[in-house]
Amino acid sequence: MNLKQQTYIWLAIAAGFLWINAEGRNSEPSVQLDVGADSIYIGSQTDVVISIASPAGYFWQWPELVDKLSDKVEIVSQTGIDTIRKRRSDLLIYRNEIRITSFDTGFHAVPPLVFQYKASGDTIWNMLQTRPFLIYVAAPEVDLTLPIRDIKGPVRAPLTAREVIPWLLIALLVVAGILLYIRYIKRKRALPPKIARIIKPTVPPHTLALDALDKLRKEKLWQSGRIKQYHSGITDILRHYLEGRYGISAVEMTTSEIREAVSDQMLPSQAVENLFRIFERADLVKFAKSQPLPGEHEESFMLAVEFVRATIPVPVETQADAGSKNFDDQSNTGKNND
Repeated sequence: MNLKQQTYIWLAIAAGFLWINAEGRNSEPSVQLDVGADSIYIGSQTDVVISIASPAGYFWQWPELVDKLSDKVEIVSQTGIDTIRKRRSDLLIYRNEIRITSFDTGFHAVPPLVFQYKASGDTIWNMLQTRPFLIYVAAPEVDLTLPIRDIKGPVRAPLTAREVIPWLLIALLVVAGILLYIRYIKRKRALPPKIARIIKPTVPPHTLALDALDKLRKEKLWQSGRIKQYHSGITDILRHYLEGRYGISAVEMTTSEIREAVSDQMLPSQAVENLFRIFERADLVKFAKSQPLPGEHEESFMLAVEFVRATIPVPVETQADAGSKNFDDQSNTGKNND
């Protein structure tokens, strides 16, 4: 082995030793802070980059950075913590970019930011901190020798396709709606006129009640032993009749409530007596399981028919009818006198 070969070997060993030492140094956690600019104008912004180099498996606690880095230096935005793994190494790089600003002129000191860390399995937290830094905030340069001017008005930017297209679509929709409406009106006018629907006259409540009672009679319920159904049918027909004739919500009322409501109406006393005779007998059948005599079944039916007939509204004579009747009476009287 000559001298030149020995030299190459020793250089390779030295390089390997230096690489091992460099890796060992890089395996120690470190914190670095870089400031984009150390001086800014008031209200302008600059970036602060915080980087942590840490071996894998370490736990870190970052300081709480919400609104401010100091009393005079405010945080505008943050990128959040990004994690980067270095190639051919177990080192991890944690990086956070913070955009800052200030609205107070002068020099402003930002104190060190404290970070805590510990290796996996350790119980004691270690501490690292960034370097403090100064940032100078300058006021805008104003030439006081120049005359005072008004505030410059807003500059009107040219319209873009993104701004114009929505309005074009709205205009097209409006035009399409108007055209469809005009077409609808024309087609409607062209259609033949519809035949007027014949409105059937409303059946009076007393007619409905009498028809229902006659139908109930033909079913012969009490004759077949369905006594409760028979008396409930009579009272249900009368409840609907009271609702249609007098506007009393009798379908949902008890007998006592119906009695109180009927007392406000101008009804014949005998008709009212017959009505509640029917209701009281039906209540005894439904709740006390009473068994009326055959004559009492027929009596309830007949009393119901009499009540409806006694409360049929009497037609009111108009003045023309009354005048015609008086004229006819006078004519008849004259003929008799002759």
